[in-house]
Amino acid sequence: MKKIGRVLLVFCLSLGLVGCVEDGSNYATKYVKAILDTSYYNDHEIYEEITLTTSDENDENYELGIQNKVEEFFYYWEIEYIDDEMYEEVVTIYKELYLQAKYEVNDATEISSTEYEVIVDIYPISIVETITAEMTEYVTVLNEKYSEYDYTNMSSEEYDALYIAYDNEWADAIISAYQEKIENITYNEVESVVVSVSVDSDNIYSVESSILTEIDSYIVAY
Repeated sequence: MKKIGRVLLVFCLSLGLVGCVEDGSNYATKYVKAILDTSYYNDHEIYEEITLTTSDENDENYELGIQNKVEEFFYYWEIEYIDDEMYEEVVTIYKELYLQAKYEVNDATEISSTEYEVIVDIYPISIVETITAEMTEYVTVLNEKYSEYDYTNMSSEEYDALYIAYDNEWADAIISAYQEKIENITYNEVESVVVSVSVDSDNIYSVESSILTEIDSYIVAY
């Protein structure tokens, strides 16, 4: 019934990725770190100072980012029957995972008067890789358990109830695995991303969202 596949995660940051200039390369470094801190650590202080956004706006954007990840979680693990309790458990998992995101923002290099480069070193959280290996074994056991039923004379209502029970067992096993392993997070080898920070004619700094998507693809390894 289930299979483990890989999906391309798309990170949708609903943030205003612009800021007013204060001091060249130092500002570029501070700006990139502020974007990451507001996205992963739910720490908006510097981001609000730079972008003149509000706590309410950034809290909402943070929650939207978590919501996107929760939906990707259920899609990745092919969980179909999702109740409120299950959803909130995964929300908590991702908030705890993000608090353990590990990255280092290096000093910016001035490329020109309109561009800086900031290298971000990311240490990917390896929890998904570990759980995928476990679930590859678990799904075999689960399928064997449900293969013992006689489906030939089963009504559609009985089949649906059995499938929901199967789906719930699958979901419970995965969520429990995350909850267990989140207490002892391990990291993969560092991945580095070059972030290009552009400066326009009004001295407004910006970062392309595609670069943030690339960074996000490394935060939690798949």
